[in-house]
Amino acid sequence: MHVLSAFRILRLASLTLTLALVPATGHAAEKVQSQWKDPAWKTPLTNVYVVAVRPSAERRIWWEDGFVTGLTRYHVRAIASYKKFRDAPPDTQQVIAEVRANGYDGVLVTSRLPDATRQTTTPASMTVEERRSFTSIYPVVQTETQDARTVENTVRSILVEVWAAGGGGRLVWSGVLRTNQDVNYDKVLKVASVELVDRLSKDGILPPLPPKN
Repeated sequence: MHVLSAFRILRLASLTLTLALVPATGHAAEKVQSQWKDPAWKTPLTNVYVVAVRPSAERRIWWEDGFVTGLTRYHVRAIASYKKFRDAPPDTQQVIAEVRANGYDGVLVTSRLPDATRQTTTPASMTVEERRSFTSIYPVVQTETQDARTVENTVRSILVEVWAAGGGGRLVWSGVLRTNQDVNYDKVLKVASVELVDRLSKDGILPPLPPKN
């Protein structure tokens, strides 16, 4: 099955596989928390084509450069698709042609999924303050009540999948990044080039980090 065709077919299944950047409390998490990996896959990738499916050319470059930076740290040859396809991400046939022409053994694809809305409810609370007046033996009591409050947050979801090119395309790793924070260049760089790439190495999708000289 072609790489991006299979990618689209398995897209809904991948929604259940979560790499939670922000848990339900809304506080940022420091590490990737969960993901899926093909348990039968044993061969680290060393030559990867990186594709970010984004309508924004700027954010496409952020994601592709972020992954390339991280992959290069592991001495993996990595090429961003925008280097050749500047106006739009390559389609299925163009990706297949690039894989065949350049001998890529893997394709990393990331795309933005539809936003969701999450509601967080703060329960009602009551504060009681008791003071004693010097003119009376009876306490002076003040009560402050706060009503329950519901806040809606937009949750952004980003699908990340890694495909082995052999055999016409095989999904070997998948996850969904979820965050309720605005995405900027620094966050993309940290997530793509450090957190995700480190986890890919830990899971055996990439080689181990080379020793420092």
